[in-house]
Amino acid sequence: MSYVPPTSDPFAANPYQSPIHGGYAPPPPPENQAPRILGILSIVSSSMGLLSVCCCLFMPFPLVGLVLGGIGLSLRPDPPAKTLNLIGLGIGALALVLWIVGMFLGVALQLANPEMRKF
Repeated sequence: MSYVPPTSDPFAANPYQSPIHGGYAPPPPPENQAPRILGILSIVSSSMGLLSVCCCLFMPFPLVGLVLGGIGLSLRPDPPAKTLNLIGLGIGALALVLWIVGMFLGVALQLANPEMRKF
């Protein structure tokens, strides 16, 4: 006697039987981490810019922080990532304002120095 495979659907007799491959749902799609990473990078670069302004280095880190925070907000982040991006934007804006004030102050002090007028 030989084995004859069934020709019909094996689940047709019992519609409540679980499928052979398992009844697990597929895993959820991965969460978008880009806004959160951009928010953290925005805070770090804006803080570095604030430190560079305080040390009179005037590096362009506040601009980088503002750009990264803006890109992070444009990606429609979840609330924690939005908070990180807003904090980075705030620190970057403060550092940029202090950077501009420091640049104008430095130029004004150089122009007010009578020894600099000889050059």
